[in-house]
Amino acid sequence: MSIVNCGVRMAENYLPQVRELYETFPFPARDPATENPSAVPVSPTDILGKINHHGFGGRRDFTKGFRALVAGGGTGDAAIFLAAQLRGTDAEVVCLDLSEASLAIARQRAALRKLEQRIRWIHGSILDVARLGLGRFDYISCLGVLHHLADPDEGLRALADVLGEGGAMGLMVYGRYGRLDIYAMQDLMRLINRDEPDLPAQVANLKAALRGLSPAHLLLRGRGREQIEALIANESNIVDTFLHAQDRAYTVPELYRFVEGAGLSVVNFTNFGHVVRLEYEPDIYLADAALKARLAARSLRERQAIAELLHGHMFLHTLYAARPGCRAASFRDPDMVPFFLTVPGAEAAERLRGRGAVKVRLSSRIVLAVAPSPPALACLALVDGARPLAEIWREAAAVLGEDADRVAAAAAADLERFNAFNWLCLRHRSCPPPPSLAYGYRRDAVLAAD
Repeated sequence: MSIVNCGVRMAENYLPQVRELYETFPFPARDPATENPSAVPVSPTDILGKINHHGFGGRRDFTKGFRALVAGGGTGDAAIFLAAQLRGTDAEVVCLDLSEASLAIARQRAALRKLEQRIRWIHGSILDVARLGLGRFDYISCLGVLHHLADPDEGLRALADVLGEGGAMGLMVYGRYGRLDIYAMQDLMRLINRDEPDLPAQVANLKAALRGLSPAHLLLRGRGREQIEALIANESNIVDTFLHAQDRAYTVPELYRFVEGAGLSVVNFTNFGHVVRLEYEPDIYLADAALKARLAARSLRERQAIAELLHGHMFLHTLYAARPGCRAASFRDPDMVPFFLTVPGAEAAERLRGRGAVKVRLSSRIVLAVAPSPPALACLALVDGARPLAEIWREAAAVLGEDADRVAAAAAADLERFNAFNWLCLRHRSCPPPPSLAYGYRRDAVLAAD
């Protein structure tokens, strides 16, 4: 399948330096020559089981007429991952990017996996997506792109215009508080490179500056010199991070306004960059019972804003958005089938069977004890990806000598917490199981040693 070049408006949407950056340093850095063709890249937001749970209430059948747009596909991780999961269906995946160099690498990587023809490749700007005549999409993945636009609000509105009724988006933008160290470096490099137009020379100056940072520098708080050298070794990453000519970041309140300004609503935050949804709740940071009770009365978005500040280093925000009224799947719906989404989720459930509790290490460096109630433990032991919750409640109730309705009520909060760790999801019993790729993704909540 050839690349369609839209050829319009891109110079208006991106600074020339932004286009030069991604043509010179395709992002993220990927080398098709060194890749194992049998290994499929994992884009954690684009796992179909998660998309279904959060974006479609667990009720989407991906085998029938599903259309996905990867808006800002870069070197192909998300597009290839979606195409691999949708292999064998009539689904269409469209990959759109402003960088011809990035698209060329993405196509090579897809061809290695015999997926190139499963993806439609478009060279252009996301602001032109409606004018390309591509129709509407059930799912739009836009990770790490909108914050590089001259007008991110216009970009999100453009995507919302091609989102189908009942569709969902996976979005990732920068978090403002967690990027203070990065913005300090960006300011430094603007001063150093103010009279240096040559990008390779700017990169050389960046490497020298990184090696010359004071031990007290923000960037070295929590990082050793060896980690700086590891950063320097990935030129594409340091250029995207420290030399970008155009980016902005969002706090939680700003992010809600951003999403709602496009006529969408935030369904749920999700995991990316080590942050998990549970870290958007103040409870996990606080020990004072009175303060916890006081904050429990606040609205969800205010609690999330407080949690962001308690965390202190959320450098990314990743979420699912949809039209107002969309709800994630519910652990109180008897027709939902729970299944373990990732390898760590199944491992956690296995440990719980023998110990009743596990410890989880979060991105905030908090180690959290997870000790589900007896009803939740009994339910988790019955999760096999086939039984609906109604059946699980009945069987767990029989084991515990308890009423099934009480088991359902008692287990729901703990099962929801498993979902917040990105371990457990739901699909409606009428929907086929999601593709059984082995999601051993390790940026979920990480089990700590006992």
